[in-house]
Amino acid sequence: MWGTRAGEHAAGPDAAGAGRAQPEIAPWRHETESVDPALVAQDWLTIRQTMWNYVGLVRTRKRLDRAANGLADLLVSIKKSVPGR
Repeated sequence: MWGTRAGEHAAGPDAAGAGRAQPEIAPWRHETESVDPALVAQDWLTIRQTMWNYVGLVRTRKRLDRAANGLADLLVSIKKSVPGR
């Protein structure tokens, strides 16, 4: 019951807040170039391993920083290899 009411409240007319402008959403773009499934699989494997190794049960600032840096590097790599992103 609580979850239903929270969802209704979040989607309600005053959910945006008074006086706050909502950002424009870009129109949908259809992909013109296919993405190599092997690269996608490798990127997901990297993300899973990073989260497992550094953001698991044992969390330290050093481990979290290393995970954040690794994921930021991966994002740069993905943006370079996927045109239009």
